[in-house]
Order: sequence, then C-alpha cells, then structure tokens
Amino acid sequence: MEARIVINGIWQAAVGIYENNRQFLLRIVVDAGKRVSGGTGDFEWNKDGRLVGATITLGKNLDRGYPDPVYYPVMNSLAAYHHQYDISGNILASTKIAHELGHVNFTAKTTSDIFNRQDTLMSSYNSIFLTNGYNARDPQLVALAGELGAKPIEIWEDREYWSEANAMQFLIERIDKEYFYCFVLDRIRRNVSDHAIKYEDRFDMIAGSQTVQCKN
Repeated sequence: MEARIVINGIWQAAVGIYENNRQFLLRIVVDAGKRVSGGTGDFEWNKDGRLVGATITLGKNLDRGYPDPVYYPVMNSLAAYHHQYDISGNILASTKIAHELGHVNFTAKTTSDIFNRQDTLMSSYNSIFLTNGYNARDPQLVALAGELGAKPIEIWEDREYWSEANAMQFLIERIDKEYFYCFVLDRIRRNVSDHAIKYEDRFDMIAGSQTVQCKN
C-alpha cells in the first residue's frame, strides 16, 4: 500500500512501515474542518486483538500553523522565533504527518483489550470530572485512576509525547543538512525542558550525539 495525500497541491508521502503491509489498512483523508491540524482514530483490530487499520485525518492547510509547545515541543520548534530561520510548509506538513503516524505506531504496540479498556475508563473519568465540580479527589475518580494506573490526562500526554518523539525522528533526518538544523534541535530541547521534563529521556535518546555536534 502506498498512502499519499495532496495538501495545497503538494504531494507528501506517508508510507514507512505501512507502505507494503497488506495486513494493515491505513486511510489518510483530508478534512477542510481540521484546517491546520490532524487527528488519528477509527482503529480497527483483528480477532487476536492486533491493530489492522487506522484513519489519519489531516487539515487542508497542514502546511501552516504551529501547535503549542506544551504538548507539541517538536512541531512547535519549526516556528521562526526571532526570524532565525524560515522553514518551508512542506517540512511542517510532513512533521505533522509523522506525528499522526506516531499515534498509529504507538497504538499498534498494544492490544484492543488494553486500548479500548483505557479509552472506556478515561471517558468515564472525564464525564464524572466535568459534572462533579472538577474535583479530582472524588472517590470515584480516585478508583478509576487506580484502575487506569494514571490520570487520563497523564495517559493522553504520554501518547502525545510518544507521537512527538516519532515526529522528531523524522525531522532530524529530514533537516540534518539544513542550516537551521541546530536552531530547531535547540528549540526542541528548550521546549521539552520547559514543558515536558519528565519525558526528556525519550527525546534525548533520539537526539543522541546530535546535541553535542550542535554545541561544537
């Protein structure tokens, strides 16, 4: 399978490990309502609980707009702070696609039972939280968090940061010969340090020796 999308007339390949996998159906659709963002869902599982399908939905203006650094330290790093560099929309759009593919990769590592149970419990938690005056000490919420092993927001942010790690893996390979490479790497480092310090190891592992290279 070769999955390709057209955004503003630009062809972007979204292939990777799913390109020739006939056991997996990856759908990529463009939704004008998404505008500059994307999303991943409609997961499909086989009888053994393995992920066999997913849908990535992308905004028609994916080559514009930068998400907040709090949960998206990699995609945010492409913003031209103080005009130090100017990055094309192609790179931004591709990085957003890599982030969404990260959600597929992450979900594929679990089983339908675990994933669906998490989503069901998270939905119940959030419903109660919205109707109890945002009281996280509610015994029902404490019990649900115990079953989940964490609060829903912690599970959600863990998924997002794994997807950002996937985006970073793509990005550092894509721009390693560009003059703004070290600027971007430094911005990622600062974003992670400021907003996601507990997840720093997964980004450091991807950066590897590149951080030292940029300091020289």
